[in-house]
Amino acid sequence: YNIIMGTDLFGLSEAEKKVVANIAYYYYKGDPDDEDDNFRSLSEPEKMMTIKLTAIFRLARALDQSHKQKIKTIDVSLKNRELLIEAHCGDEDISLERWIFEEESRYFGEVFGLTATLRQRR
Repeated sequence: YNIIMGTDLFGLSEAEKKVVANIAYYYYKGDPDDEDDNFRSLSEPEKMMTIKLTAIFRLARALDQSHKQKIKTIDVSLKNRELLIEAHCGDEDISLERWIFEEESRYFGEVFGLTATLRQRR
């Protein structure tokens, strides 16, 4: 958060930079909450954007949690309130990615009211 706020990011307003800094902070640290001064200082639309993007980025991070690029491609579909992500990964073991995805899908579900499911395709 502090690094982003202390940097002049060309093309971003101060308000946009605060949103980006909050997303970066919550990418790994807890859930956005008004108990945090930095989050509380955002406008209501900025808070909603931060919450939604944090949920999306956490799911995306889970897909390469091991940082070994085991998942080569994905297919994404939305049907009946389920976000299905089919991961094409050959014979790779994606147990770590699956575990973290399941953890992060809880927050995603709270935010979007959708069930996020990861299915492995070989």
